[in-house]
Amino acid sequence: MMASPQQHPFRVRTITAFLELPKDCSRWEEQVQAVGAFLKLAQQHLESLGYEVQTIRIATQPFPLLLEGQQQQQQQQQQQQQQQQGSSADPSSHPLVVNAQHLESLAAAAGIPLVALGSSSDPQYLQLLPHLIAATKATSCTFALPQQLELQLARQVAAAIMQVAALTGAGGMGNFRFGASSNVQPGVPYFPVAAAGPGLHRSFAIATESDALLHQAFTAAAAQCSSSSSSSSSSGSGIFEAAKQQLHNVLLQHWAPLQAAALEIEAAAAAAAAVSQPSGAVRFRYLGLDSSLAPGLDTPPLTAAYEALGCCRRFGGAGSLAVSSVITKVLKGLPLRLTGYCGLMLAVCEDMGLAAAAAAGSITISQLLQYSAVCGCGLDTVPVPGPTGEAAADGAITNSIAALLCDVNTLAYRLAKPLACRLLPLPGKLPGQPTGFDHPYMVNSAVMDLDT
Repeated sequence: MMASPQQHPFRVRTITAFLELPKDCSRWEEQVQAVGAFLKLAQQHLESLGYEVQTIRIATQPFPLLLEGQQQQQQQQQQQQQQQQGSSADPSSHPLVVNAQHLESLAAAAGIPLVALGSSSDPQYLQLLPHLIAATKATSCTFALPQQLELQLARQVAAAIMQVAALTGAGGMGNFRFGASSNVQPGVPYFPVAAAGPGLHRSFAIATESDALLHQAFTAAAAQCSSSSSSSSSSGSGIFEAAKQQLHNVLLQHWAPLQAAALEIEAAAAAAAAVSQPSGAVRFRYLGLDSSLAPGLDTPPLTAAYEALGCCRRFGGAGSLAVSSVITKVLKGLPLRLTGYCGLMLAVCEDMGLAAAAAAGSITISQLLQYSAVCGCGLDTVPVPGPTGEAAADGAITNSIAALLCDVNTLAYRLAKPLACRLLPLPGKLPGQPTGFDHPYMVNSAVMDLDT
């Protein structure tokens, strides 16, 4: 009788494969089918070792590149139709939207439930992206903010975020697949910022939900320091040093075997490609693990780990910034193959503790932005007021979102770190009102004030 595979105290949130699609969209199906076959084998291998794999995903080159070779011809056809009809073009018929729908359909047929189209910093796409999100169900993309961001462009991006909310319904989940990115490079496995770039074609990366490991490490560090303080010896390390050591050891204990498994997947793909090239098997290179500590809904919340360490009475109180810095220093210094953010992911509506803190008013957007300076991935799944249907009120919300985008962008480029801003404007909601999400990966909270 075969032994059951070992169970692990964290899950793999995603195995993300990166690919550069050819200009000829008639060749996409072959490419996507090959990636789907690889991802299924990768998932099966990890699951055979006891790892729970939540999703498999693909990320392409930045979406404007999907239009090369076909955009000019299709735009000429659209212009002719407009002249004949005497009306403006329907955004849902734009080549980018049509291609996104086509790719999403191909991915679904290949068993890949989620797709990311990278990003663009070209403002001409801002009026189109809300329609792309509304016309798809599982496709993500971002707008890449330039280093020299002017308020006028920030307002255009904010208006697109608001339009996504208006087009995708009262649930507010359209912006779960859209956001703004600042200084984010290709190779991040997390959505919506995931994108392929030069040299990343047919590569893959792994991201996890590992907040339980943080709780385990910080609980051990607190016990270690408590034991040292009760003894007569004064040689024990301080709480921050103990936290670093424990977190480093715990993560390495659990993630080194995961890296070994990923390298086995890489080797197996190379071997299959070497002996069965006619069958379509292709090589996939392992980029690495994004060591970001992403929260889960069925594990101890991130906030509990902060409180277990004993440095702050509650998350959001004094000491929270220092603890966040400790965590990130460990995440970026692990002797593993790393890629992506490698930071602390304070996703408000993906963590029970953060959602409760936001609902209680004990954390603010300004605090989350402050923590991004030392730890994070930016502002993520933050519920904020959305479209009201009243021009003055919507204009004020848009202006506040734009100002916040400028703050995130300033931090990203001033500190040379990748940050993203994924806000969830909820139509008709005011600060303090319940969010009302109905989504398997989200936890409800209260709408946060954009100006606090």
